[in-house]
Amino acid sequence: MPNYTRFIYAATSTALPSTIRQHLIEITQICETLNNIEELSGVLIYGNNTFLHCIEGSEEQINKFHQMSLESPYTRDFLLLKREIIPAKSFNFWNIKYFIRETVLQQFFLDWHKDTFNPYIVQGTMLDEFVQLIIQNEEAVSYTFLEQYESIANERSIKSAKPFSSINYLFLGLSIVLIIVLAFYITSYLEHHA
Repeated sequence: MPNYTRFIYAATSTALPSTIRQHLIEITQICETLNNIEELSGVLIYGNNTFLHCIEGSEEQINKFHQMSLESPYTRDFLLLKREIIPAKSFNFWNIKYFIRETVLQQFFLDWHKDTFNPYIVQGTMLDEFVQLIIQNEEAVSYTFLEQYESIANERSIKSAKPFSSINYLFLGLSIVLIIVLAFYITSYLEHHA
């Protein structure tokens, strides 16, 4: 019976806000290729410009992946959280999850009295519980990464557009009121001086 290695690390994205979309696409393409060719599986959780990556495979595959992770231009501040031998893989495929979309993961951090995603503090018992949680919530990917990302981008633009539209309506309303008041004063002035 073959043994596998589970490899979990935290890292910070090197992408700028303007390049994060392309950055995530490239990371996903690399990981999906490794999943298909090297049979690595797991999950990458992205939030607050940081990653927690839990990946499983043979020891040889994990060693190669570890070296790639250390040399990756996509991340900095690499921190190995845990490396362990496991009797069987818990992940059937590779997936990416966005912390802002995962209420189960958000609740986990709140239960640990953390109000934001910070993979660097997920260690010890907290890490073991977090891994079990993401294993229990593994889902089949039924749409492409790009569709996932576009969906998130659309949600953000709709949310940010609403306050912007409300502010526009407020300024428009105030402008109309000011024009009416100004017209009233001009009319009154002209009546008194005529």
